[in-house]
Amino acid sequence: MKGPLGMLFGYVYLTWHEFRYLISRRTRASYIIFILIFGMSLYGISIQDYNAQSVGTTELLGGLEIGDGPLVDMIIFTFIFGMSTFASATGGEAPAIVIPAQLGVTLLILVSIFLGINMVSRLGVKNAASTLSREKGSRTLYLIASTTNTRPAIYLAKLKAAYLTTLPMIAIMFLGVYWIWTSAFGAPGMAAMQATFQTLLLNMVIMTLCTTILFTSLGSLVSALKQEEESAVSLSRKFTTLATALTILWVLLPIFSVAGETIHSWFEALTMLSPITQDLIVLYGNDSTLLIQYAGIQLAAAAVLTILGIIVFIKQDIEY
Repeated sequence: MKGPLGMLFGYVYLTWHEFRYLISRRTRASYIIFILIFGMSLYGISIQDYNAQSVGTTELLGGLEIGDGPLVDMIIFTFIFGMSTFASATGGEAPAIVIPAQLGVTLLILVSIFLGINMVSRLGVKNAASTLSREKGSRTLYLIASTTNTRPAIYLAKLKAAYLTTLPMIAIMFLGVYWIWTSAFGAPGMAAMQATFQTLLLNMVIMTLCTTILFTSLGSLVSALKQEEESAVSLSRKFTTLATALTILWVLLPIFSVAGETIHSWFEALTMLSPITQDLIVLYGNDSTLLIQYAGIQLAAAAVLTILGIIVFIKQDIEY
């Protein structure tokens, strides 16, 4: 089969062949681990008692207010719970923890969704980094390049196959977050939270897809640059580890406020280099403007990385 139709068939076949390899050899264990860790985090959140009680912006703890940041919200709630528990205990009542729904959503973002985005990104970048580098190590890349597939088609097919392996995880994230909403936050008294939840769910899917595209594109570039699969996978994982560390730093930013405005601003700017930080900011702020902005930045960065990877791959000598 020759011509454009033959090239299209070759591209589809190469994508399917790479996808089948990644699914059968490298991804099943990752799926199982993801289901266990993500599922346990969701279960831990679902067994809490939530209500529609609203927490106001009463200044506490030196001027901190609800809405200043996810860590601040948790600190204030812990303080309020501690005071109410003490009052209940001194009054002879059995203390019980009831979490306001808005703080429960913050907890969901900081724990389950953060874990989910991190694990999906690690899978995407790992699989993408293993594609071309694996073929180089086994000296089979020349055989693929000898077919009707062009260099850009080979690169994009392997990139697409790696990205497709992350979609089942993203689907599980969607179903899991939807389940916890209906089970833990689905009380009739929380009808006012429905719009917030629907926006959260949509934003989570969009930002997770964009972040995974970005990391997968980065992994493919690393795969094109490296000659050994182990080295490529190891380097690509360091990028996700760094992104995760910067996101944790973003969560802990209120702690650095005591060091002064300049240092706090510097750390805040540094954390914005992580796409996962951008994801959590969009989800925590529930802001469609930020969604468009950060999703656009991530997709633009992914396009640049993909073009660079194709250029690197085209210029390489792969004849052994």
